[in-house]
Amino acid sequence: MKGKMRTNKVITWDCVRDQILSNPKVKVEYEALKQEFKIARKSINSKEKNNLRKLKASKIQLY
Repeated sequence: MKGKMRTNKVITWDCVRDQILSNPKVKVEYEALKQEFKIARKSINSKEKNNLRKLKASKIQLY
């Protein structure tokens, strides 16, 4: 890139999501699947918390 200055722009998820959802067909599908995404996120968060508890318990036993 000789002679050109490159600038890095930060693009937020909100900006990307808004751009994607500006397509009406995509928005309809997104809304239809929203509840499934919510359930999946809760499951993932629960597993992460459970693993963190196990990790903390194992560290306590080590010391």
